[in-house]
Amino acid sequence: MTEAHASLQEAGPLGEFTLDLAKAMLRTGYYAPDHPQAQQSRAGLYEEFLRVLGDRTGLTYLIGLDGERRTVMIDGYDQGPLMLDKVMIRGMADLFGPKLLEFFERRHLLSFSLRPGIAAEEFEAFVVLMSEPPRAGRAEDERERVTHTFVEQHIIHVSTLFEADVVGRERRLPWRVERALSRLGRDLSMLPLYEHASQAELRKIKIQIIADVIRPVRTPEHLTDLLVNCDLLAKDIVVLQEAQIEREIIAQLPPDLLLATTRQVLANLEPLMAREGDEPQELAGRHRLLARGMLDELVRLDADIDGELLDAMVKREVFTDEEFPEALQQKLRQQQIVQDFLARIDQYLRAMGRFPAGEYGGRLAAKARFVFPELLRRGHYGEAARVLDAIKSGDHDSEAAQVVHGLVDLFGQSLAAADNVERLLEALRDETLEKEEREVLVGLLTVSGVAAAKGLRQVYAATTSLSIRTSAFAAMKGIGTPALVPFLARLSGIESEWSAIHHILAALDGQRDPALAEPIKPFLTHENAHVRQAALKRVFELLGTSSEDCLIAALADVDAATRQAAVTYLGSLQSRGPKVLAFFTGALLPEDVAQAEHEHDEVLVEICRSLKGMADASFPDGSSAELILFDALRQEGKGKRISGMFHKRPPYHSERVRVAICEALGTIGMVATAEALRELAAGETGSVAEAAGAAAEKIGQRGP
Repeated sequence: MTEAHASLQEAGPLGEFTLDLAKAMLRTGYYAPDHPQAQQSRAGLYEEFLRVLGDRTGLTYLIGLDGERRTVMIDGYDQGPLMLDKVMIRGMADLFGPKLLEFFERRHLLSFSLRPGIAAEEFEAFVVLMSEPPRAGRAEDERERVTHTFVEQHIIHVSTLFEADVVGRERRLPWRVERALSRLGRDLSMLPLYEHASQAELRKIKIQIIADVIRPVRTPEHLTDLLVNCDLLAKDIVVLQEAQIEREIIAQLPPDLLLATTRQVLANLEPLMAREGDEPQELAGRHRLLARGMLDELVRLDADIDGELLDAMVKREVFTDEEFPEALQQKLRQQQIVQDFLARIDQYLRAMGRFPAGEYGGRLAAKARFVFPELLRRGHYGEAARVLDAIKSGDHDSEAAQVVHGLVDLFGQSLAAADNVERLLEALRDETLEKEEREVLVGLLTVSGVAAAKGLRQVYAATTSLSIRTSAFAAMKGIGTPALVPFLARLSGIESEWSAIHHILAALDGQRDPALAEPIKPFLTHENAHVRQAALKRVFELLGTSSEDCLIAALADVDAATRQAAVTYLGSLQSRGPKVLAFFTGALLPEDVAQAEHEHDEVLVEICRSLKGMADASFPDGSSAELILFDALRQEGKGKRISGMFHKRPPYHSERVRVAICEALGTIGMVATAEALRELAAGETGSVAEAAGAAAEKIGQRGP
């Protein structure tokens, strides 16, 4: 699981098993182990446990603290302990939570752990043992009784921790640390029970014990307390020495957590150095030994050890300069170079802007080659961006241009390195960043190029933060086609809001690569008309004449604005395909005005404008743009004739459309049309009369 806590649904099987286990233990306590009721309560429990356990390393039931409240928790199922009311439905948790808590307290028990490899008979024996009523007496007596029974019945895949096992009470450690130390001591002291195990098997068991115990202790602060207090265990464990325990714990930590814990050890050491007396100095010595062991492990893991950490070790007397291996001394020198650069960054940037020739220029280039990747590794992104900008935008002579070009290429390679890309992406995920910080990251990720494309897409898909999505898209847009094509191809599965898709398509107005058209085409049939319009515009701009099929298909769109856009783009292409001309004709001159659905005025006006460039187009039945426009101008609408001298029906088209027809005829009309327009102007009033007159005059000025 990836979340800090399993959801109720995910933990459902765990809740069911926990409920059945509690019932079995409580019910068996009322009956003899072989009583039918007791046997029935245990039936199928082992198989249920195996299903819940899966490939996990064990399940631990323990008493923990929720604030000041003692409560039953379950560890091992998820990354952290789960409280009972998180895995059980509320009614059952309210009923059995107090009973389980009483079950632990009456036995002076703090936890029990069920490990992989436990057999059915061993599991059955454990449940029966835990179901027996506790005997009155001291906590030590209950622990000894259970331990003795475990040995007798060969129960070795169950670990218990009793109140009598707790160590370090006088040190007032956090309860998680105290519990982990106590359980570690208890489990390691039981290793001699594995009398038939080989050395290799014992080591495997030991490593598993340590891994299980430290798994819930995942903060540097708690791990530091755990490691520093391992001296509490050494005297009681014959199979391991104190230093061995620390080394084994350190070896179980992942590099990032180990590095953070090392820093915490050094942070705790600093105030101890200022205190006088034997106890603080002894504790300071333990911290130094820990820090040495941690550094050894970090070196073995080839972890990313920066000079700041090494410098802190020298200041806190963990090592002297001479004791460091040469490789680590080199890191210290590198740290000093970076510190000097940051202290005088304005001076260096001015020099890089003009890049002097000669020996100084060579030294400056060498420093830039070293410092830039170090700035990225240390998270100084603003400074790295300033270096890149100073070199790219500086005023360089021909001699320096070659050096600068090489540096820019080198910086690009550094930004494209997998570890730097991951650092930049991780920084981009931070919702608290200021606008200027985001812009810096976007600029650097853009230079990272294709190497950042997949990660940017994942960052976009994994968040609902508008600022993060905006930044991720801006970087992909800056990278261009290699990032945008796969992003657009997956966009419909990432974005559910049409407005966001529309915004993205609209923001691609500066792109010119035709390859982008293919992943955009599916949006031509999007349910939202605004998205369809934006997609149509992008496809037209990217493909030009090759977009004609998409534009023709859009003529059948249910949305008038989309049809209007299609007509506009087809007109700009002067498209004369049969389907285009048929649409223009059918819209202006429907065969049956009584049955035809009237086209929107906006579309008709755009058709008229498009026809201005089609004077020589061959329409169906040998017609022409001029004839179609003129016939449309005279087209009568449906309805009864109006009584009067001329017995006319009303015009089919609106005044606005008839004005647009007149304007088009003024561009492509012939002399005969001019005469007809003059007659029309004489019989009309208002804007149509004015438009017809103006068109006739325009034709006359143009001549035959």
